[in-house]
Amino acid sequence: MLIILPISQNDFNKPLNVFSFIKTLRGFRCYDKHELLVVGRPSAIEYINAVYGLVEDLFPKKKIHIFEENGPCGWPEGPNFYWKQTIEYLKSEENKLPWFWMELDCIPLKPNWADLLEEEYYKKGKFCLGTVQDTNTITKDMYRITIAKHLQGTAVYPPRVDEICSIWQYVDQLPTAFDVVTQWEIMPHTADTKLIQQGFRTWKYKIHHNPFKIQGEDNGDLGGAVSYNQPLHPEAVIHHGCKDTSLADIVASPIYHYWLKEICNGKA
Repeated sequence: MLIILPISQNDFNKPLNVFSFIKTLRGFRCYDKHELLVVGRPSAIEYINAVYGLVEDLFPKKKIHIFEENGPCGWPEGPNFYWKQTIEYLKSEENKLPWFWMELDCIPLKPNWADLLEEEYYKKGKFCLGTVQDTNTITKDMYRITIAKHLQGTAVYPPRVDEICSIWQYVDQLPTAFDVVTQWEIMPHTADTKLIQQGFRTWKYKIHHNPFKIQGEDNGDLGGAVSYNQPLHPEAVIHHGCKDTSLADIVASPIYHYWLKEICNGKA
């Protein structure tokens, strides 16, 4: 599997988050069978080199790709641009590997997370693997309605996304997140998984007892359309979306590794 790290200047607005990512990525060394690709815009080359230099020794094969232009910034146009540019590059390189879109607010949760993700990808037999979520919106009177389902962007994709989706080439020109824009083309080719847990823009993770659980707080900036305050799922191998260091600190703690050992032994 190809693990792709998209790097932006915005990732370094809170440097401790980047450090947390690197700490957990290095903490679980399971990358002998995998390759690394770090991508980003020309104006972010200093940051790209910094991250690459801290993780390149983990992978037998690794590479940096700098886009030809800076493109738009901000959300969602910035991430949309990165995703589109990466697909174009993989197409030009005739990439043969499925790839995991691993933004820097991802936290590995188990020692062999990458192996397990790749195994599930092939086992499910679909082009895409990730977390399937309702596409919700809120009416003027604050009633939540579901209009469709989409694959959350942090997911495993096929070597050639352009073979299953045509809208990818326009996402950088649209003010809607690429995973929502492409949902009608992507979803027929998607397998849902519990291995990737979404906690978009969550924070303040804590360990609770009786019963034991690890849970964060939803910061509420999605206006009620979606809520993320679910406890860490025992089957999850990677978590996406924590915006502070709280989850990484827990994952690095002795009590977490004890809990992880109990799960792996079937006792939790």
